[in-house]
Amino acid sequence: MVALTHGTTNDKQITQTAGALPRGSLRPADLGYFSLDELKCCSDDEVFWLTRIPATCEVFDTESNHLNLQEWLEQQAPPEIESPIHLGVKAQLPCRLLAQRVAVDVANKRLSHLKYAERRKTEAERRARNGSLWQIGIF
Repeated sequence: MVALTHGTTNDKQITQTAGALPRGSLRPADLGYFSLDELKCCSDDEVFWLTRIPATCEVFDTESNHLNLQEWLEQQAPPEIESPIHLGVKAQLPCRLLAQRVAVDVANKRLSHLKYAERRKTEAERRARNGSLWQIGIF
């Protein structure tokens, strides 16, 4: 499904008014469109989705144990990971996590972009910095 709108229309407004996608569709979304409620609706409607995890989103294993994602990833041996997880404290949205360790030069470049915010570091920024060693997505 493609929605054409005026060029000044905010993209997020388009997704809210576009209506439900057909069963079996794929809804790829960038972080600006991340909403656990929207992802749950997609899952309920049997619409597949693929997105990234915001640094502020809480992650749990399949037994509802909270995961420090960075520490958990570092404990995994392979450079590519696919694992069932749940997202959100209340939502506990079941999904699959895909993660791939990035090359050292890519990680260094990502870290250099984050260094300017060192003075104003929040928990979310710390999580984002720690996640720089991985490319992470969920579906």
